[in-house]
Amino acid sequence: MKKFLYLMLYVLLTACLQSPLKQEEDEILLEQIEIPEANEEIVLSKKDELKENKSEVIEQENSIILKEEILQDKITVEEFDLAALPEQIDINKKIEEKAFSEKIIKIGLLVPLSGSAEEIGRSIYHAAEMAIFESTSENILLIPRDTSDDIETAVQAAKYLESEGVSILVGPLFASQAKAVQENLTSNLPIFSFTNDESVSKEGIWSFGFSPRQQIKAIVREINNNGIIDIAIIIPNTAYGFVALEALKVEEKRSKIKIKNIFRYAPEINNFASLNKSSQLAKNINYSGLLILASGQQLREIASRLQFMGADPDEIKYFGLSSWNSTSIFGEPALYGGSFVAPDQTAYEAFVSRYYNIYGEWPSEVSALGYDIVALSSLLISEATKESDIINMAIESQGFKGLFDFFKLSPNGKIYRKFVAFKVKDRGFIKIRDIMPEIQ
Repeated sequence: MKKFLYLMLYVLLTACLQSPLKQEEDEILLEQIEIPEANEEIVLSKKDELKENKSEVIEQENSIILKEEILQDKITVEEFDLAALPEQIDINKKIEEKAFSEKIIKIGLLVPLSGSAEEIGRSIYHAAEMAIFESTSENILLIPRDTSDDIETAVQAAKYLESEGVSILVGPLFASQAKAVQENLTSNLPIFSFTNDESVSKEGIWSFGFSPRQQIKAIVREINNNGIIDIAIIIPNTAYGFVALEALKVEEKRSKIKIKNIFRYAPEINNFASLNKSSQLAKNINYSGLLILASGQQLREIASRLQFMGADPDEIKYFGLSSWNSTSIFGEPALYGGSFVAPDQTAYEAFVSRYYNIYGEWPSEVSALGYDIVALSSLLISEATKESDIINMAIESQGFKGLFDFFKLSPNGKIYRKFVAFKVKDRGFIKIRDIMPEIQ
């Protein structure tokens, strides 16, 4: 019994002694849970410290691996015998050239971001941006500079881009600016201008616009395709008309056509009554084809007046250039059955849709040339192993397909383009045939 009492007393004392200790432990644990977030920061900082230490270890390991790879490359090169020395040089050269595709290549963009052509310049800039975004090249930097309307601003902009180390100049918009830019550069930078004036074209500078000479060649071939020899011409009394007429005279010597009559009009006056005084235009007709260089409402009025005067389009075939390619001429009966040449615009129409979705406005047509030039530059840069390859690849290529279909660069600065012959219907145009350029 005493042993039992002693045992019970021992248990009771033990329980009493342990109870405060247990409570104290619970309070300690509770306090640990309610410790401010500073401890969490300490824990996180320790984790970050561990990550940094781990990163340093990884960097050290990568450094060691890289050094080992470099050392291995050196060992490999040193193992070539003297008989293989030319091959060794070629390999080293390839390694150096490969670096070209990895460095940032700068493209200079010369466009009017102020002045009378500001809207066109902004449209070209946006199109060039699109070309960069849609290309596969990741190492191209586009640097735009304002040329405004004057020559001096364009020259200073070009000099700045030259000092920035650009590999290609895209622009400027005007022929006078393009001439001055090339004359004032100290390096042989390739220049892709937007002008259609082929007089600026020569080695190192290309006129990307739609040359009237190229279009005249295409329409003369279409005139011949229709079996027509004798033609009359109605042209504007402008510089464009003068260039077109000179091109027609050249084609007259090398083709089957014969120019019977030439009639001029002043497009700025918008009065075509003078055509009535041209007795040979609709009286004593000695031609079976009539080439009319006009567009829009002026084209409609000229065609209507000709029909009224007796130049029946059922007997005389009407022809035109790309200025006919507009819905504004629809509904003019005198033009039904007429033919004209223009670039294929299938890809261009898709570009217009993409452009509008991005910028919320319609692009100028010349902006598509900017897109093509930058896209072409991007393609060449991605394929080139050194900077001098860019132009060689462009010239030696069989051609490229842009927003206006096929084109080819020549060494003398000319652009050869494919055109399409269309026939005018009541509310649309029907494609007749492709007219590939005669590349000289």
